[in-house]
Amino acid sequence: MRLLTLFIFGTLLLAHPFSFISPKLSSPQEEIISQFSEEIRHSSLKIALVMPKKIIGRYSIASIDTVIAYLSSRGVDFELEVFDCGDEEESSIQSIYRKILEERFQFIIAIFTTKGAHEVSKLPLQVPFYIPTVNITQINFNPSTNPMLFFGGISYKDQIQQLLKLHQAEHIIAYNDDSPVGERLAIDLSDFAPYTQNQTITNQDAATFNKQARTQEKLIQNADVFLNTPVVKSGLLLSQMGYFRKKASKILSTQLNFNPSITVLTQKRDRRNLFIASSIGQTNQKLIEYGSLLNSDLQYDWVNYSTALGIELFFRIVFPDSLPFFQEQMADNQIQYQTKIYSIDNKGFFIPVDLSLYQSPSSQEEQPSQPIQEDPSTLPQEPEEILQNLE
Repeated sequence: MRLLTLFIFGTLLLAHPFSFISPKLSSPQEEIISQFSEEIRHSSLKIALVMPKKIIGRYSIASIDTVIAYLSSRGVDFELEVFDCGDEEESSIQSIYRKILEERFQFIIAIFTTKGAHEVSKLPLQVPFYIPTVNITQINFNPSTNPMLFFGGISYKDQIQQLLKLHQAEHIIAYNDDSPVGERLAIDLSDFAPYTQNQTITNQDAATFNKQARTQEKLIQNADVFLNTPVVKSGLLLSQMGYFRKKASKILSTQLNFNPSITVLTQKRDRRNLFIASSIGQTNQKLIEYGSLLNSDLQYDWVNYSTALGIELFFRIVFPDSLPFFQEQMADNQIQYQTKIYSIDNKGFFIPVDLSLYQSPSSQEEQPSQPIQEDPSTLPQEPEEILQNLE
């Protein structure tokens, strides 16, 4: 479905003296992309955004806004067309891909789950195809078999590994969401810590957690607790655990809870020993502002961040002298993220934790750091809907 065609005029930014090197490509990749480079420089970028709208829900709008925000901030002519493939069946994806080829689009972004990514991996791609929502490790894929397929999903396994560097307690308790993401995180954690005790938490369990206070206090006492639950459910659990007499040693969580709304849903005492992993890095302030104008959160929403990052990598291959907005690189067809661990200070700001200096929760509270969130009352879009589909 043709949604929109936008033309934004301007001049490309001059090369930055600290520009990082463009991604290294294989010979087949270079040959295919070079076909479009000269054409793009004399006309406009043609980008196809593919999505099964009934599966990804409101992220269909968020992804459009992110693409527009990035290309608008670059000041170049571009044409964006949105293709709704309906579902992620092989026939649906093949049909959309043929149409995109016929209309000579130069770059494809697809908001897919692992099912869609697997189907795309079987296509003989002739155009760069980027999936921001799936990590390459989630499907059985060898880049040499399909060099035009790229992935931008974060690695929960890497985040768990980083969080486990804080593990000093006697044992680990994991509270897992009753969703595909919760199940996936439980499996990933068990791969590194097979002695983990797991509990599945439904919405009802989260709302009435204090009724199990005696049982739960015994479980979490002197334990490191993993919250593999989305932000609203985590807020419910933390606010009730805050009243427990017996406390956990530390509370650990992945990208699911890297969200400023966690500071609104909890009090200072609830977050005392809370540590959250995130793969979202720093980006250009101009891009953040464009994103904010279009309701695209690039500071806390990893899907939006990954989407913009994918456009950047393609854009800078075509325009290598342009200013880089991101620091991440592509290796073996997968975006390489740097996972960081954050705590939350008394004012509700996320502050980075230096794992090499970490000794105890109390010593961390004394560490000076710059906040990365200036207005905790501004809540971003919550990623639960799409995350539940990213198996």
